[in-house]
Amino acid sequence: MSVITIFDTGIRQDARGRFCLNDLHRAAGGQSKDRPSKWLDSENIQELIHELDAEKPASDKNQSLSVVKGGNGPQGTYACRELVYAYAMWISAKFHLAVIRAFDAMQLQRIKQAVLTCPQPAYMAEAWFAILRHQASCMVHRALARALQIHESTLCQVLNGSGYYGDGRCGTDRIAHRVLRVFCPHQRVHARQLSLV
Repeated sequence: MSVITIFDTGIRQDARGRFCLNDLHRAAGGQSKDRPSKWLDSENIQELIHELDAEKPASDKNQSLSVVKGGNGPQGTYACRELVYAYAMWISAKFHLAVIRAFDAMQLQRIKQAVLTCPQPAYMAEAWFAILRHQASCMVHRALARALQIHESTLCQVLNGSGYYGDGRCGTDRIAHRVLRVFCPHQRVHARQLSLV
């Protein structure tokens, strides 16, 4: 399966995500002077491979480049993205630019696929009403604290033992009775008599 195409040539990837330099060689025109084996003979390239491998943990050694010969699987020279850029630059400036643009296009495609789809209208309505319910409960909470002349955090601790207002499992009458029991223990005040405005 090719994820990237350069000059109408699909570039294969191995199981570790490395790209096939033989496919890149074919995309560049397939001249014998541009073969991956000749590129690998360069001392600069060997230094680059050594640096890339030195950055990886010991268990991941030799992951920047793999040469597969024989067997039933895909054969060829597979290299990481950095080595693909170096190989393309070694071939020609025109090919190097084509490889950079192809990789950029592939990255943009991945970003587009990762963008979330628009939420469904039903979900949006539920979210909107959840926000409205929360805002309404906060307004009631502030008004109740003001009516009792206490700080909001104190009221929160009485309501549910924490620093925030209710968890949605307790009805308003029950909350009002709990507040009255704590803050007005000696007065006979009904919950409906509290002015929350």
